[in-house]
Amino acid sequence: MPLEYRQIVFASTEVLLAIREHRKRMRTPLPPGSITRFEIGGEPAVGADLEIADDKTGSRQVIRVEGEALAAALILYCIDHKIPMPVDATKRIALSEKGLTLSISAVNAARSRKPLDHKIHLT
Repeated sequence: MPLEYRQIVFASTEVLLAIREHRKRMRTPLPPGSITRFEIGGEPAVGADLEIADDKTGSRQVIRVEGEALAAALILYCIDHKIPMPVDATKRIALSEKGLTLSISAVNAARSRKPLDHKIHLT
């Protein structure tokens, strides 16, 4: 069976947009204020830390997004930006030297079930 394998690498600005939009759709928007720090790291798990300063009081809070929430944000970003995303694929996030990476792998079952409708001649 054919196997589809792709990697989509996200810039930090895209990750931030993905997190912001996902939280808005989940009705848990980021708190109001200015983002003073945004870091993507791999310890103890792949995740993103956002430090947000309240514009009125100056108080700061750190929000960590990781695991399924981060993966869901990236998948939603792909869907919103018309990047093909197979539903039945295995999806994993990892940190690479190029950035935050969403790896997608799937057996192309639709093709494997189709009968061969033409003959192949080898010469």
